Amino acid sequence: MMIKQRVVSTATKLAALAGLAALAACQTQEIAGPPVLNGDWASTDGVYTAKLQNGSFQATANDTGNVISQGQYTAISSDQVRLNWTGLVSGTTNQANCTKPNADKLDCVDANGNRFSLVRSPTTTG
Repeated sequence: MMIKQRVVSTATKLAALAGLAALAACQTQEIAGPPVLNGDWASTDGVYTAKLQNGSFQATANDTGNVISQGQYTAISSDQVRLNWTGLVSGTTNQANCTKPNADKLDCVDANGNRFSLVRSPTTTG
């Protein structure tokens, strides 16, 4: 009888953990997806514009119009975002952790310690 009780208890715990994981995934999707971050974001140095759309992004050079990087973004919380991308010219990958001090700005630090900021384009509604 004792063994059967442990099996049920373990199964119950696993079901609860699966439910929490599903809930966490839904919360992250809600934070990262529309309409919170979707739209055009410009680098504050004026070099590129990044189009964020449903967890993916693409950065385009402002001077040439060429796509210079592409990747994914994930909301860690309502004010924390992680970017992962590949530079199309260099072929290198990078990652940045960003804070969102307000709805229209991301302040980021990449894996090499470089800081950059993105601001939402005024024509983009989020």
